[in-house]
Amino acid sequence: MRRLLIFFGAILCAAALASPAAASLRHFHGDVQGGGTVDFDVLFNRGKPVKAGNFDLSRVPVSCKPSATRVNFSSGRVVRIRNREFSYEFRGFWAWISGKIKSGGKGAVGNVSYGVNDLDSTGRSECTTDGPRRWGAHL
Repeated sequence: MRRLLIFFGAILCAAALASPAAASLRHFHGDVQGGGTVDFDVLFNRGKPVKAGNFDLSRVPVSCKPSATRVNFSSGRVVRIRNREFSYEFRGFWAWISGKIKSGGKGAVGNVSYGVNDLDSTGRSECTTDGPRRWGAHL
């Protein structure tokens, strides 16, 4: 009986120690085609990407009326990754990001689109990336 208790105790300890190592959070950073940067986090479980979130896009160029500018937009939301692919539609304004985690989990590629939105604080209207812009990111 004592051997059995020691055996199960050892299994429980090994499971407790293995669980944190099985899951890891990785931060990706990269560039948006035409200018700007993309940052986001991916949760990996046993080497497989399972969730993406904390999307942060900075200084993405957009054309507006009366003049072009650069925009920043972000979200702390998290989305599920399926077949290494994810997509997220931002809330409160029109923008979306989609991507695919590369095999091996050290890089990602995708598209981002912004607009048509009005930037009330600047007086610019109809701001848009004029369609999707490619991005690439790495650890």
